[in-house]
Amino acid sequence: MRKTLPLAVLLLVAASAHARPMQLSGEAVVRSISNNRVAVFLDTNGDQSIDRGFLLMMDIPMHNGYTAHFAKAKVEVTDGYVRVTSDKKLVDLQVAGYPDPPDPPKDAVVVTLIGSALTQSSGDSGCDVARAQEQDPGACFAYGK
Repeated sequence: MRKTLPLAVLLLVAASAHARPMQLSGEAVVRSISNNRVAVFLDTNGDQSIDRGFLLMMDIPMHNGYTAHFAKAKVEVTDGYVRVTSDKKLVDLQVAGYPDPPDPPKDAVVVTLIGSALTQSSGDSGCDVARAQEQDPGACFAYGK
């Protein structure tokens, strides 16, 4: 009994820490960069340089591309989703099999994309907000390659 109690406490602490989303904010670009990849490019410090990136890989290709620019975005990140919110617009990039993000506000315009893997990058991407919106984002964390 004494050995299982610390293990149970450790699991509860790990699960609660794992469930809290990381909160970021800044200027964001959400766009498809191929028929099965969608990226979130984020400038968190206002210098127009992309310093955070998230990539959702999808098994089923999208027929039409997607692009959205958010001048003032709030971004929530967990292992299973990235949620970009600005005003009443909301974009969810979700990994199948992970818990869903919280319900969106009732008046929100929601775009939900579901994939099989979510990765993230941070640091100097060699890319800026304008480049992230172009047809070929190129250097933006090498997601465009």
